[in-house]
Formats: sequence, C-alpha cells, structure tokens
Amino acid sequence: MISNIGIYKDTYIYKGDEYNRNNYSELLDNISKKRRIIFLSQILLIKKYGFYSSNAGIGNFIEKKINEDFSDKDNFLFSHEYNKKDNIVYLYSIRNNNLISLTNDAAELTIEPIQFYIKNKVIKKIKNSKDSNILFKINNIFHVLSLEKGYIINSVIANNEDEVFKTISLIDDNKLLIIDKSINTESLIDQVIGFKIKNIDLVEGIYEKIYRK
Repeated sequence: MISNIGIYKDTYIYKGDEYNRNNYSELLDNISKKRRIIFLSQILLIKKYGFYSSNAGIGNFIEKKINEDFSDKDNFLFSHEYNKKDNIVYLYSIRNNNLISLTNDAAELTIEPIQFYIKNKVIKKIKNSKDSNILFKINNIFHVLSLEKGYIINSVIANNEDEVFKTISLIDDNKLLIIDKSINTESLIDQVIGFKIKNIDLVEGIYEKIYRK
C-alpha cells in the first residue's frame, strides 16, 4: 500500500496525524516503503525557454539550463514540460526542504507539488480548461495558478485575502476562473466581476489521502 504524506511548511501530515522534526522517527516507523509525497505549501518556480532542436536533445538542454540558472541546484527538485508545437520548454522547480530521509529507504517514490495535482484534476474534470485561472486553498495558504494550453505558466502563493485580491486583479479575465468550493466567493465579488466562474471541489481528494485514517 502507498503511504500518502503531505508536507505543509515544517509539518508532515500522514493519516491525519501531524509530525515534525522532533517526532519524525515515528513517521518513518508508520509509513510503508511505497511513498507519495505531496508538497502543499511550496512555491513553484517557473522558467520558460525557447527550444528549437530535436526532442531527443531536450534532456541535455534542461541539464544545461539548470547548471546555468541554479547555483544551488542541489536544494531543488526539477521537472519540465515541452510544448512541442510552440517550441517552448517550461522548467518547474521547488525547494526540497523537509524531505530529510523520507526518500532514503523508499522502494517506490513519487514526489508531486500540489500545483501539478490540481492542474491535472482541473484538465481532467472540466472541459476547455487548458486556458484558465485556478484559485484554491490548502489550510491557510491560497494558491493562484494560470494555465495556458494545459501548461502552468504562473503560480502564486497568497497568505491572506488581500494578497489574493491583488493577484486576481492582475490575471487575464478572458480566461475561465475555477475556484475551489471551500473558498467563500462572497468576499471576492468585486475582484471577479468579468470572469466566467466555475466552482468545483479541488482539494477534497488531497485531504482524503493525507487525513484519512
């Protein structure tokens, strides 16, 4: 069985129990060797590059860009997506804070930022959502994502509603705005005028995975 572990700031969440560095060994005793780790509060950094060579050379291209643009690359986890039609490579990175030894003795390991999980869920559940904006909340942190042709082109974390308002005021109101049902939209009325809005359960599945006993 796969153990789903959420990392929120400095806290590890597994089956509804919270762990930190003081009782971290208890977490390791309770989880299986097959692990799925979900970063819930990490900032997703995005770099965009033009890429005009053959698809076979993309690995070398990504490695070169990481070496050029990240002096502390050992502190990051990287992923990329290639928009072949438009010759664009998106390089995504998050800091690997708080992984500690979760990866050391894992027989099977998946690491996923919450932003990727939400993007994939939206595209799967909502028709014509590859060009959209997404607003959701994990505990006390708001996330705002912008999608273009199915790729995340912008990702912002906001710590309060004022920051959310400011972020929404800057995004493209020609795109569909998808809002998680857990968010009270009444306070956003003035900011979302002009948007086509759709409400959907976005984070419920994540909460079930990491909080279910």
